[in-house]
Amino acid sequence: MRFILGLIIYNLGSVLSVKADSTLVTKLLKNKIEIGIINLNLLDGYGFKKNFSYKYKGYDLGYSYGYTHFFSKKYFIGISKLKYARTDYGNLRGQKDFSEFKIGDIVYINIAMYDLKFGRQYDKTISKHIIISVSPSVHLGYRNGGGLVFLGMYPSGFDFESHGITYKGFGFGFGNEISLICYNHISLSINLNYWYISEQFKFVDEQRNYVYYPPRNMISFQPKLGVLF
Repeated sequence: MRFILGLIIYNLGSVLSVKADSTLVTKLLKNKIEIGIINLNLLDGYGFKKNFSYKYKGYDLGYSYGYTHFFSKKYFIGISKLKYARTDYGNLRGQKDFSEFKIGDIVYINIAMYDLKFGRQYDKTISKHIIISVSPSVHLGYRNGGGLVFLGMYPSGFDFESHGITYKGFGFGFGNEISLICYNHISLSINLNYWYISEQFKFVDEQRNYVYYPPRNMISFQPKLGVLF
């Protein structure tokens, strides 16, 4: 985080030190900070169609924030943090309460992805103040977090037995982002990224003859708001 702030302060200082010249200012817009206002994990172990929905309660919309630096307005490098959390897996499976859960069912997931991306931006001028860009990229990431897996109901029927699960592993992937750049400073974009995570965690319950492996595939979809400077 200190590294990001240092780069931002340094580049802001460079911009402010230059005399007002529209050509020079345009050339200096090689930096972007942005926030993701929503996040969906489209592949977290339950498939694409079931998880792509807003109608269930218990869903944390998530967030992300990041910094991107452009080289000659073509190539770029960026770092970001993405958060994903969900607690409504019972609803996704059509289960009314915990008594309908089966061994191995996920109760909730809460993870973060720390991402480093490299890519190239392709621009298309639509009008004097609007540019559309497409930015394919490759990614290196680190996933960290946890969750809860259901093991069974207690005899009393008022509570259930569970076990914590860990998400911790490095991964690689690729993605694409489509952006609408307005007045050379405001960026509205959507991105779709895929990661394959080299997850090492494994939970083994010998008594129940059950083994849980965290999903290694992850697909994220996110709209973002950014500022170029």
